[in-house]
Amino acid sequence: TSLLSMRAQERVIALLMSNPDFLPLTRGRLAPQDFTSQVNRRLFEQITERIDGGDSLSYTSFADSLTDEEMSALVRICRAGQQVTGSKKEFTDCMDAIINEKNKAEEKNIAVSQLSDEEFRKLFSKRD
Repeated sequence: TSLLSMRAQERVIALLMSNPDFLPLTRGRLAPQDFTSQVNRRLFEQITERIDGGDSLSYTSFADSLTDEEMSALVRICRAGQQVTGSKKEFTDCMDAIINEKNKAEEKNIAVSQLSDEEFRKLFSKRD
């Protein structure tokens, strides 16, 4: 996972927490499986479920559904995100970054899977 993708994932989470009206922008574009970190994936799932259900997004409302690690991550991400007001453009740019990084990783995995055994071994051979 690239640093760009991780930061974009965290920014999407922070922006959704402060702008739940951005959720419709994710429909058909961004899914939980696009988040490479298990913690970020869970946070995205929980936040989107709460927004869809019309539930509160206060930290205490997450206490029963998040682990201590996930809760700490949510607080850290949101506090870091408070420093900058986000726009819809920033939100969509972050979504694009997540999707683009995921697509690059998938393309790389496909390319590696199509290598012959000999070509694959050469990837790890010591170069002079």
